[in-house]
Amino acid sequence: MRLLLMRWLAAGLGACLWFATTAPAPGQFRPVPPQSGYQPPTQTQMVSNPVAPPTASFSSLPSPSPYWPYPPTWPIYSPAGAYLSGASDVINSQGNFLVQKRQSQVIHEQAKQAQIDTQRKAFEQWQWEQSQMPKLQDVRQQQFEDALARARGFPPQADIWSGWALNTLLQAIQRNQANTGLRGPTVPIDPASLKLVNFTTGTTSTTAGSIGMIRNGKLEWPDALLSNQAFAGNREKVDKLVGTAFQELSASGRVGADTIASLRKNATALRSDLRDQAAEMGSNDYVRGLRFVNQLNDAIDQMARPNAANYVDGTWQATGSTVGELVQQMTSKGLRFAPATTGNENVYSALYDSFIAYDSGLTRMARR
Repeated sequence: MRLLLMRWLAAGLGACLWFATTAPAPGQFRPVPPQSGYQPPTQTQMVSNPVAPPTASFSSLPSPSPYWPYPPTWPIYSPAGAYLSGASDVINSQGNFLVQKRQSQVIHEQAKQAQIDTQRKAFEQWQWEQSQMPKLQDVRQQQFEDALARARGFPPQADIWSGWALNTLLQAIQRNQANTGLRGPTVPIDPASLKLVNFTTGTTSTTAGSIGMIRNGKLEWPDALLSNQAFAGNREKVDKLVGTAFQELSASGRVGADTIASLRKNATALRSDLRDQAAEMGSNDYVRGLRFVNQLNDAIDQMARPNAANYVDGTWQATGSTVGELVQQMTSKGLRFAPATTGNENVYSALYDSFIAYDSGLTRMARR
């Protein structure tokens, strides 16, 4: 009942306000009648009479409009209620802020987890790729097997004369004997021919030659450089310096720096003379002469080493009457085959055939 009375009071106040704002105040205008003669200026007077507010009864209230719900539905707050309503809005906003902050933290953590998961998957992908790729040792083993197949399958003569094919067979024989503990068949070789084979410890600067080209302190010059008088001057100087170098090796085990510098200077002059005579020499003679000069430069570099005496006193000279003995001695001294000097290529070819026979017999024994 009380609620109904309050609604009727609110409706009555609304009606009064509506009548008060829509009813205009009446105004009166009194015109001045025309007179003869002098007439003063016309005066205009506005008179506003107060109008009493209309009285309205509950029975005379307008009917509710669809645009104005009746009875009114908006809340009516007292000052204390308005304060509490604003405070509740502030509290509600703070709660929404905290919720949104926690939600953003959850999203941030989810992004971090997704990043870690992506890193884990990338690492797993890298591991899979690495598992599919051949290992370095596998690559080296495959390269050795390919080289061994080439060395066993009638390689070019240049591979034999350079010592590459012999060194590949030597390495295969050493591996096979170490793994099986077997020794190959007896394959004889000429001990005198081994004196013409050049050996090295594998530390030569190039594969062009060896100090073994100098036999007993003398050089064996090729015909291309021996018969042409244009090379006589530098040829004689090189022969003299080589003899001096071997004397120094025998006396102190070292070659003097001045001797090495003079040897390199005359070897460079010999190369220049060879270039000047290229037009008059045949192509084969020029190639042989150029190869000899390259071997000479490599031999000079080896003579400049602290262990150069081992090349000439027999320390690094392998001997033996069979391939098995030669392999055993080269293994104990850590020797490898150096390139053949000019004129000794046939010795390398014969030695290669002996190594092929020994390697084939050892392989058959290992398979059995």
